[in-house]
Amino acid sequence: MVFFAWFCAFLRCRRNRKVGVGGLEPPTSASQTQRAAICATPRRIEYNRTLQKQSRIKVIDDIITRRSFLKRSFASTASLSLWGIGLSSGRQPGAADGSGEKLGRVLVDALPVYSMPYGEEIDEAFVFDDVFTYQSAATWKNPDNTRELWLELTEGGYVPAKHIQLVGYRLNEIQKKISRRGQLAEITVPITEAISRKTNHTNNNKPQHFYYGSTHWVHGLGIDRDGNYFYRIVEDRWADEYYIDPAHAHIFDDSEITMDEESAQTAVDKVIQIDLKSQFLVAKEDGRIVFSSVISSGYVDDELDLSTPTGDFEINYKRPSRHMVHTEEIGINDLELYGVPWVMYFDDLGNAIHGTYWHSDYGNRLSHGCVNLPIEGARWLYFWTQPAVPPREKKYVSRTGTRVEIR
Repeated sequence: MVFFAWFCAFLRCRRNRKVGVGGLEPPTSASQTQRAAICATPRRIEYNRTLQKQSRIKVIDDIITRRSFLKRSFASTASLSLWGIGLSSGRQPGAADGSGEKLGRVLVDALPVYSMPYGEEIDEAFVFDDVFTYQSAATWKNPDNTRELWLELTEGGYVPAKHIQLVGYRLNEIQKKISRRGQLAEITVPITEAISRKTNHTNNNKPQHFYYGSTHWVHGLGIDRDGNYFYRIVEDRWADEYYIDPAHAHIFDDSEITMDEESAQTAVDKVIQIDLKSQFLVAKEDGRIVFSSVISSGYVDDELDLSTPTGDFEINYKRPSRHMVHTEEIGINDLELYGVPWVMYFDDLGNAIHGTYWHSDYGNRLSHGCVNLPIEGARWLYFWTQPAVPPREKKYVSRTGTRVEIR
């Protein structure tokens, strides 16, 4: 709380300064991060998301003492309602951030700021990966009489929410005892830079960005010549290795990613029903709706058909994290997706229900055949559906999963 009070004050006092991405030393704990450079333009926020590329990082073979860390739940109930997610009976997928700052990350190449929704452009456009603060969100009727969600910026003006990922900024204590089997972690800042150490495919010769809400497997620690620690990430497709700032990722305790007893009951009749026409999903227990959400299904136009298959399916295997690769580019950043969270496959062709950090245009068909959900909703559904996945399993296969009906 002290840090965020300082952050907000510093944000307000630096309004007329433009700042590039910093290259400061990565902090090794939340307390050190309080001294990292954080500043702002009138609209854009800049924070230390890069690592010193010249530092040599080596793997630590003998992991040392266990340290306490902040156990966080990353779903904001406020953002659930923004994206049209409904939950029954008070079962919530997580707690609100509590930081007081509402943050958004830009998902398109150029995003103008408007005087009012559907009004005149009043400011230079945001660019991809810009981060800004906003004060409120509301739906507005557009010229064709449909409604669209807009964000009112803290410094004035409006932007359409469909081009924004709603994000948080949480810092975490480093955990120095890591299971050799790997432990699942979630990115808790808008963007963190991942420095590669070992790559096994030719398309991966530059630092990557890992985004808020994406999930990754931590397999140990690294340390540079100055004694700074890093989490060693091993991606699940080509086993590429990356190093990230440990303050930017929360390692889940096993209890956080274990299905609760109520959801684990196999006697309950569960079904997911997806309506492609309305782009809407509901989950039912014994005929009663317990979850609902707007979705984004497979893209279709006159030249490209990536439509989501229709029919009756079952969730046949799950991954809490998946590195996905596509051959067709629909958005500006969806050819190669690192750490896609909470993946529930329902056929043998790779189609799945999963969380989404690269677009927020739910209600429109923008996927490569999968069913895209807001991350908070996908996480809830992942732990509600069968099969129940043990905490350290990277892939879990079952032929008796929850039914999925797509029409």
